[in-house]
Amino acid sequence: MKEYRIKVNGTSYHVVVEDVNGVSAVTDVTPTQAPITPPPAPEVVVAQPTAPTPPAASTGEGFAVKSPLPGTIFEMCVQVGQKVAVGQKLLVIDAMKMENNLVSEKAGTISSINVNKGDSVVEGDVLMVIDL
Repeated sequence: MKEYRIKVNGTSYHVVVEDVNGVSAVTDVTPTQAPITPPPAPEVVVAQPTAPTPPAASTGEGFAVKSPLPGTIFEMCVQVGQKVAVGQKLLVIDAMKMENNLVSEKAGTISSINVNKGDSVVEGDVLMVIDL
C-alpha cells in the first residue's frame, strides 16, 4: 500500500493506492482541505485614446515624413515646434524586434506629429510633417 498527497486546483487530496493481485488500485481519495475559491477577476480599465498633437502654425511648405516599414512607434525623439536638422533622429520604430531609427531628410520645424509612442504603423503612413 502506498499513500500520496496530491494537490489539484488548490485542493489537497490524500490518496491511498493498494496493490491487489499485482495490479495497483486506488482505494481511498480524501480531500484534506476545502477547495480554494479563485480571487475575483481584476477590474479592466480601458485607456482612452490620446488626441494627436495639434499642428503648429504652418509656413505653407511641408515635408511629410512617412513610415518606411510596418511596425510600432517605440520612441518619440522630437516635439511639435522643435527645429530639426538633416540627419537628426526623429523617432524609433520597432519592427520584428529590431529598433529602426528614422532620421530627418530635411531641415525645418516639426509642424505636426500624427503618431504617439506605442501606435502601430504601416509602410507609407504619414508620421509627422516638417515645415521647410
